[in-house]
Amino acid sequence: MLKLEEKGPIEQLRAMSVYLGGDFYEGLGAARMELDNANGKGFIYTYDLLPGLSVRTYNIHLKNELKIELDGMVNNPLYLLFCIQGHYFHKFKKDLEAERIRRGQNVILCATEDNPNVAILPNNIELKLSVIIVKKEKIAEQELIKRSNLSNILNDIFAKIGNDMPYRYFGGISAETEKYARVLIENKRTDVIGKLLTEASALNTLAAQLDDRDKYMSGKDKFTNLSKEQLERVVVVCDEISRNLSQAHTIESIVKETGLSAKKLQEGFRFLFGVSVAHFVKNLKLEKARELIQTTELNISEVVHEIGIQSQSYFSKIFKEKYGMLPRDYRDSFLSADQSFELSYRSKASFYIGEGEVKNLVETSDKNNRDIGVTGCLIHYKDEFFQLLEGPKQRVLMLFEKIKADPRHYEIELLWKGARNDKIFDDWGLILVSDRVSENIMSNRKVGMDIKTMLSSKATSNASRSMFWQQVRNQIRSKKMISA
Repeated sequence: MLKLEEKGPIEQLRAMSVYLGGDFYEGLGAARMELDNANGKGFIYTYDLLPGLSVRTYNIHLKNELKIELDGMVNNPLYLLFCIQGHYFHKFKKDLEAERIRRGQNVILCATEDNPNVAILPNNIELKLSVIIVKKEKIAEQELIKRSNLSNILNDIFAKIGNDMPYRYFGGISAETEKYARVLIENKRTDVIGKLLTEASALNTLAAQLDDRDKYMSGKDKFTNLSKEQLERVVVVCDEISRNLSQAHTIESIVKETGLSAKKLQEGFRFLFGVSVAHFVKNLKLEKARELIQTTELNISEVVHEIGIQSQSYFSKIFKEKYGMLPRDYRDSFLSADQSFELSYRSKASFYIGEGEVKNLVETSDKNNRDIGVTGCLIHYKDEFFQLLEGPKQRVLMLFEKIKADPRHYEIELLWKGARNDKIFDDWGLILVSDRVSENIMSNRKVGMDIKTMLSSKATSNASRSMFWQQVRNQIRSKKMISA
């Protein structure tokens, strides 16, 4: 059994890394353990978001069962757990049996000093789990918490927690919470983008979990006759549907896959998603279609084929009903003069590329990009490239195809692409920020000091990680740090 003492979430993850033989990476207020050995494979992330508020996320497949005891907690924190894949077990140390926690189940725990938490992570299971850690003595001071209703609910829970008896709340299956927890768990960024994206996702998850508990305690929660195991089957089949949208999904086929009756199946979908099975599948197909229209060059008939709808006229009808315009008009809206398309990626520079070649690349691209109405920024740092492109959708996507074929870099990772109502770089072509190029090749254009400070900070010791470049993108977008 792994015993973790009260040393803070990052130090706890460091101890887990030593115990499991994983690789430990520490950033500013965040850390990651990467595991790929006889003990298992996957990642565990920890973020210190605010004083008194931390998050740990598990995205891992263990080869051996792992028992974790959280020892030495004098001021025991509140733990809010939510699992979006797999399952795990929990008990307090003095309990005889552990409780199996299912996917989608809302769990809130607080141990005592002499009866600590014991978590059991099973082997041979893909486990995706979020753990939000709230410390009473620190979280109450945070303005962000004070200004929200979270403060009242947290105070109510803390008021019910004594020093002698542990507190536990095992709620029902919550699809609403899963939406936020999924963003939180699947985020792979450990520095400021970890803090920017994760902070928002953590607060949304925290709010959803507390709201679920509050409704249960007040008797206002929704009711279903389905068991937790039956609801879990509904959630699992939803994933199967989303991964195979081109296939036909009928009540009969889903009944066969879940083993639930048609009546129970409909009840489960209405309880979790507020709509019937057919409505859920239709909404899923429409959301996927909108994403494909916005981010790819597929024509409408190809999109219709991808989502498994037989009639293009029917697709156009239901698309307009949901989004207020026909698919072709929605596609054309991204080609208008006032609609910009943004794409960002990171890659590794080929070992032979030098300062002069980077300068020539940017000077040539600066002119060529302006000729086709594409602008952006290229950052060259520690043998890594990050580029943000913006402009007409078709031209940005065509340019990205050429960029991917360029032998001067490799391991190209797309970070984000989608429509934007605004542009950052006006008509400036391509701007370069580099830790190597001493000569200013950006004419009278410059990037604000925030990004240069960030590139020279200690946090960039992990610049090879995609989350660092997501941070760069977020800094550029949120601050528009370009000045003439």
